[in-house]
Order: sequence, then C-alpha cells, then structure tokens
Amino acid sequence: TSLARYDPATNTLEQTDIELPGSLLRAVTEPDAEGRVYAVSRDPAVFFTLEPDGKVAELAPAQGYTASMALAPDGGTFYYIPDAHGGAWTHGTSLYAVDTATGESRVVVELNPLVEERYGLRAGGTYSVAVGDEGATIYVVLNAGDPATRDSFGEVILAVVTLP
Repeated sequence: TSLARYDPATNTLEQTDIELPGSLLRAVTEPDAEGRVYAVSRDPAVFFTLEPDGKVAELAPAQGYTASMALAPDGGTFYYIPDAHGGAWTHGTSLYAVDTATGESRVVVELNPLVEERYGLRAGGTYSVAVGDEGATIYVVLNAGDPATRDSFGEVILAVVTLP
C-alpha cells in the first residue's frame, strides 16, 4: 500500500514512495505531540507508526480486523476493539490498550458479557472508539444484535468505560 500526500494550498494529491504494511490502511489515530500517527493495516492486521518525515515502523500485530482506534491525550496508549465486523463477541468484545512505546497490549475490559447480561444483545464490534479529553474515559459505539439469531448488528450501544 502506498501513501499520497494532500497539499491544501493547491488542492492536489502527490504520490509518495512511502510504503505501508498490509494491503489496506484501515484506521489511524490523531497525531501525537510530535506529529506521529499510529495506524493499523489489514491483510495482515498490523499496527505501525507513521512519523512526520514519512518513516514507517511496524509496532505490533493487531488481534484482528480493526476499524477504529483512539490515542490517549498523553500519547502513551491507544485503544481499539478487534474483529470490528461482527466477530468481536467471540473474544468478549475486548477493549485493548496498546503501549505506544513497546507495542505491548492488554485487555482493559470485555464488553460483550456486560452487554449480554444487561441488554440481552451480542456486541459484535465497533467502528467508533474515542478517548475523552482527560484520558480517563473511553467511548465505544458498539454494533449489537440478538444472540438467538446469531446476529451482531441491528442495534447500537454506547459503552462508556471509565479507567481507574
């Protein structure tokens, strides 16, 4: 996958020689304080950094197809839920935190058991993860559906995760 650069002054795209991992760029974070963005590809699902000078470095494998990721205000962590297109419930619809320095990930919370118990719905995935300005709250819009029909879509749930 190659990258193009947009020039707002001329309203043009310029092809670059920057090569990204994977066959498709799927999601990126906002830039951190140094202008670096964190991104995820598909085929394979891998997290990488893109520096302002165009340098690309692989960070870590993603746990699955990832459609949204959000960077904490301090730039030290980003959050995501893998298997965005309906299969997230098979691993608990786990919200992961990834250390941007090391690429190490940890599960913050498994949302599906909570959603199934409270609402009787299966949390299939997300296309929207956001971090509050203070960095202590993660907002996740979940696609959900009826477990009896084995559907993971049709309903929308906003999960608000408050970090300790």
